[in-house]
Order: sequence, then C-alpha cells, then structure tokens
Amino acid sequence: MSFEVIDSQEKLDAVIKDRVERAKKTARAEAEKEAAERYADYDALRKAAEEAKANAAQKDARIKELEETDKANTKAVADLTAKLGRAELEHTRYVVATEAGLPMDLAGRLAGETEEELRADAEKLRALMGVKRVPPLGDYEKTPTDSKKEALRSMLNSMRGE
Repeated sequence: MSFEVIDSQEKLDAVIKDRVERAKKTARAEAEKEAAERYADYDALRKAAEEAKANAAQKDARIKELEETDKANTKAVADLTAKLGRAELEHTRYVVATEAGLPMDLAGRLAGETEEELRADAEKLRALMGVKRVPPLGDYEKTPTDSKKEALRSMLNSMRGE
C-alpha cells in the first residue's frame, strides 16, 4: 500500500469515515457480546417470575378458600356446641324432675341454667304442687337386663341359699 497524502477535507472525511464505521462495528459487536453474556438467563428468570406469580395467585385463592371453610366450620362448631348445651340442660331438667318426684310434663317448666338452680326450682314447684317425694319405680340409669336370665340367676341363687 502506498502512502497517499490527504490534501482535501473530502479525502480526510472518507478515511475517517471508514475508521469510524469499523470502530462502531467493533464497539457494537463487543456490546452485543457483553449483553448476551450478562442477560443470557433473562428469559429463564422472566419465566421463573411468571411461574412464581401464578403460584402465588393459586396459593392466595387456596388460602381464601381455606379461610372460608374455617369460618363455616367455626360456625358449625359453635352451633353444635350450643345445641349440645341445650340438650344437656334438657336432660338435666328431666333427671332433676324425676329425682324430685315431679311429673315429666313439668320438667320443661323448671327454670335455671345449672343443676343446682334446677334442683332449687324443682323443690319450689314440688312444694307448691304439694307433691310428695316419690322415688322412681326403678333405677332409670341402669341398662335393661334380660328378664329370663335374671329369673334363672335368681332361682340359682335361691337354690344355693344365697
């Protein structure tokens, strides 16, 4: 290559233009290479972030569903607890009425929330009605037994002399 003297602005611009273009291409290639290395896992990260958002939305929906189920279950437990309390109180009324010698029809009229209050009310009601204390016909708490077996057992005991 021979040396050529640059004697005009146009020649200088042409020479510089070539070198500027080569420098731009080189800088652009280096920048693209650096960006490719730096952001190589960008797509994977973006995909992971989208999956995390989807999982979070699903978990939020599941949490909301479980909270609603918990509310329903809590309400059901409260309702059943109240129902059990009423049933126990009703049972206690019948037991107290029976022990006080009151007719079963009057058991529902006993007032009170505890067994002691029910007993006191039963005594007042019995006194007002003039009902004598009559023990129950049998032990109503016992489970019924087979009368035939009981008769045989009684006969055997009498034979033994017991």
